[in-house]
Order: sequence, then structure tokens, then C-alpha cells
Amino acid sequence: FSFVLPAYKGRYLAESIKSILAQTVTDFELVIVNDCSPDDIAGIVADNTDYRIRYYENERNIGGNDLVAQWNKSLSYACGEYVILATDDDLYEPNFLETFVPLIEKYPKADLFHARILTFNDKGIIRLDYDYKECMSFVEFINIVVGQNWISGIPHYIFRTEELRKNGGFVNLPLAWGADAATAIMMSKNSVVSSQDILVRFRYSDINISSQNKYGLVKKKVDAFLKYIKWFDRVMT
Repeated sequence: FSFVLPAYKGRYLAESIKSILAQTVTDFELVIVNDCSPDDIAGIVADNTDYRIRYYENERNIGGNDLVAQWNKSLSYACGEYVILATDDDLYEPNFLETFVPLIEKYPKADLFHARILTFNDKGIIRLDYDYKECMSFVEFINIVVGQNWISGIPHYIFRTEELRKNGGFVNLPLAWGADAATAIMMSKNSVVSSQDILVRFRYSDINISSQNKYGLVKKKVDAFLKYIKWFDRVMT
């Protein structure tokens, strides 16, 4: 397994790293890519001497102009057969990988695995993910996504690395808005396998793009959503 973590925000990064390194399955790498952050990312990473960490620094900021390009740059460093796009503020339960090892063995043709997710903020739990069927076909998955009965986000997916690269990496949409759902749809052709456990905690805070609603940003989100609809239409025709 490869956890790839594009890092820019330092506020919660130490917690995120700690949750990954606490996995009960220990055979993985953690690739951290500093996207020219103004925060002391290097110092936070240096506090962890774990041999599984590989640390890189971009020569210039990529994510400020193209967040998905930074995702794909981080993906390029992954060596594992399966890759997880971690974030600099979300958290993993210690048994995240442990839960998926038997599921990967049970469904060897699947390219996409999904953990249930809990959304929280500094006041507590906001919502819990739905309980999905263990193995869904492409059609079943599309019906759920279209019906909006699906919690968005990216850190709770496990992608087969070779297949993700073969498809061009993460689907590029402005602000990465809809890129999570689009990439999941792209990778779901051979079914989607879901755990029954909530294994990822998604942090909703004032530094998330999701929580920011300034006029200019909302306009970009609408533009991204329209591009996502066009992308979806091309995929389904």
C-alpha cells in the first residue's frame, strides 16, 4: 500500500501522519509531498523518524493553480500496488488497512475499494456515511452516485495504482470539485467493494475548500460542477 499525502496545511498534519503510522498492517509507505507550503511542513514531518516515510518538496506551488495536478504529482511517487490519497487534515482508524486486506483477496478483480466515512468538526460528529452493499456493480454504484446517496471525499478510497495510472490519474476538475466522484466512477468498472465499518474521519473546518463560500470560490465550484456533468455525460454515452 502507498499512502500519498499532498501537504500544504500544517494545522492538523501531525495528527494525520500519526493516524497513518498507527496502522495495524505495517507494510506500507507514506509519501508526503510539500507543495511549497508557508507552514513548517518539513519540521512536522521531521518529528517522525519512521522509515516508511518518503518526503518530497515541489520546486513551485502546484495545488494553488491546479489541485488535481498536485494529486497526480504525488501519485507519481507511489510504489505500492494500491494507493490511498491521504490529506493533511483527515484521520484513519488503526484497522483501516487491516479491514481491506481480506476484501482485496476476496475480490481480486476490483480496482476500487471504499471505507465508510465520518464527517466531524471541532464541535463533534456532523454525519455518518451510509451502510453500503459489500460489492456493488458499476450500474449499482452509478445509481447510488446519481441518487446523491453517496458521501463525497477522496481519502476513504483505495485505488489499484496501475489501473489509476492507466486511466490518466485522478480526473482533473477545477478546485478538485467533483474530482473524487469522477475518479471513483472511472475506477468502478470492475465493481466497488465497501467495508461495513467507519474507518476514516473527514475533518470539516474553516480551512477546507468545502466549507468556504466566498463569491469567487462559489462561482468556481459551479463551473467545476458543470464540467463534472459534461464529463459524466461523456463517460455514460
